[in-house]
Amino acid sequence: MQEMLQQLKLEKEKTEVLLKEKDEMLKAKDDEIEMKGKEHEKMKSEFQKLEIERLAQIERAQRHVESLYSDWDLLHQRQSRILRQETRRLG
Repeated sequence: MQEMLQQLKLEKEKTEVLLKEKDEMLKAKDDEIEMKGKEHEKMKSEFQKLEIERLAQIERAQRHVESLYSDWDLLHQRQSRILRQETRRLG
């Protein structure tokens, strides 16, 4: 009987050690998942910043192109006016 109690006590200790190891593994996994979640959020935030910057660059490029077209239209109008004036003067 004493030997059986000793055996049960030993089994209990082994089980407690295994449970403690399992708990530590689970905690490590939880920490890893939490860290990956934070990394994901950080990357998502960085991506959003880059996307905003990209859209701002596109908008600046569009304004620049519109400005060039506006300048081109003004130049074309000026050239047409000069050409008409020269035609009248020569004609």
